[in-house]
Amino acid sequence: MKKIIVTVIFFLLATNLYAQCEIRFRQIDFSPFHFKDSQGNWSGIFTEQAKAVVEEAGCQIVYRKSPWARALVLLEEGNVDMMGWMTILDERKKYLNFIGPHYHETQKLLVREDSDYQIQKHEDLKRLPMKIAAVRGSWYGEEMNQLFQNESFLQRMTFMQGGGTSVFEQIRFGRVSGYITMEVPAILKKIEYKGLKFHPFVIVSNPVYFGLSKKTVSPALVTKLSEALERVVKRGEFEKIINKYK
Repeated sequence: MKKIIVTVIFFLLATNLYAQCEIRFRQIDFSPFHFKDSQGNWSGIFTEQAKAVVEEAGCQIVYRKSPWARALVLLEEGNVDMMGWMTILDERKKYLNFIGPHYHETQKLLVREDSDYQIQKHEDLKRLPMKIAAVRGSWYGEEMNQLFQNESFLQRMTFMQGGGTSVFEQIRFGRVSGYITMEVPAILKKIEYKGLKFHPFVIVSNPVYFGLSKKTVSPALVTKLSEALERVVKRGEFEKIINKYK
């Protein structure tokens, strides 16, 4: 009887600890990294990577949908705990700890298939016929950051809360020259990308990390999640997830 009571107590304690260790992960519709499957469940490369890490750490993952710029505020306020696809910046270090990297991004310009823009360097972006679309609050590398200091170049940008099919239509109809986004060749097969291509010029290429809110994720839990990520990577789980979407 004593043995049964001890087992029950241990189970209740473990369940309670699991319930307390809940990670609110930021989501947005951006296939193949974040999307809802046919059953309505969140899936995708970054979603599955985050879930693998959180569950490896013995925690539970829940999802909070938010545009990029708003998500940064939520992280700073402690209303979201974790977000993927983040470059480490001094400004972000004030309110985030980072673990990873979990992916290596290459961002390019998504343009019309029949376009022939001559882009050899970042400065050439100034000569595109129409504005360039980008996501507000995103980091596009030091070269782009320097261009953003120029007011006349900023006037040639159109910043959005997020991507989506609306920007694809703007490209097709020539309202914008292109949209800076993650290069994923496989997505060009999707119907919403019909008539579009990635320009070969690389806007930025660097490793990206999971950001953890300093307001809600304790140093001990940061260490726990970091160690969990290392184990998941060592087992090859991240690679399997990425390969699934190629």
